[in-house]
Amino acid sequence: MSIDMGHLADNQEAIRLAAEAILEDHFVVRTGYDFSADAFKFNGGFGALMAVNGGILRVDYSYSDGGDFGQVHRWTATVPW
Repeated sequence: MSIDMGHLADNQEAIRLAAEAILEDHFVVRTGYDFSADAFKFNGGFGALMAVNGGILRVDYSYSDGGDFGQVHRWTATVPW
């Protein structure tokens, strides 16, 4: 879990929270919230890790709520070479 707080030169406060949990060394759940953002305040996602051919195959998904900009979905796959 992490918290990021800042007081920038233009006097705008910035507060962000994030958390990540790893379950049984194979599944990851992540979430975050930016209290000072106008859009993309909430972010969340999950991932899976699998041993393949002596390497680690990793698949991740993330979601961002963009408010007026709509929802953003991202998929990432990391394949052992």
